[in-house]
Amino acid sequence: MKTADAIATYPSPLTLPDERESTASSNNVLLIDDEPIIRTLLEKILTGNGYNTTTANDGEEGWSALCSKSFDLVITDHDMPRLTGVDLIRRLRSASNSLPVILISGQMPWEETDLLTLLQPGVAIEKPFSGAEILDHVRNLLTQARAAASACSQRSFMPKGPMMMVATW
Repeated sequence: MKTADAIATYPSPLTLPDERESTASSNNVLLIDDEPIIRTLLEKILTGNGYNTTTANDGEEGWSALCSKSFDLVITDHDMPRLTGVDLIRRLRSASNSLPVILISGQMPWEETDLLTLLQPGVAIEKPFSGAEILDHVRNLLTQARAAASACSQRSFMPKGPMMMVATW
């Protein structure tokens, strides 16, 4: 089964409920793929499930989007003109960006010795895949990212409980 066929078989809501729009602001996804059919189908699945989706046609266009807008997750194909998905992720990580990434490819570049390290946080998914599989990974990665951000924001450098100041001269 081709990926486009697998994605097309995934049911997507016909209308987007109003309440999804209010929560979607924290669900900004950048989708990068040079294949228009894959990009369009994934965009429909993501937007139909409440995600704000920005698309890019290749890695360079995706990098420009990353430099100009804030995203919560990146989904990128690997084999693209101008800049591959792995090279895009390398740029992202070299900029000390820990944005979650989903790398999709018909021929995963397992020969890249640093691939698994680059994908942290993130996953690699080989084509063909289903829309449900993508949505599961998107939900899981965003949930993990939110939990990590919440844990960091709850850390306090001040001791809990009553404090007493003692001055000595």
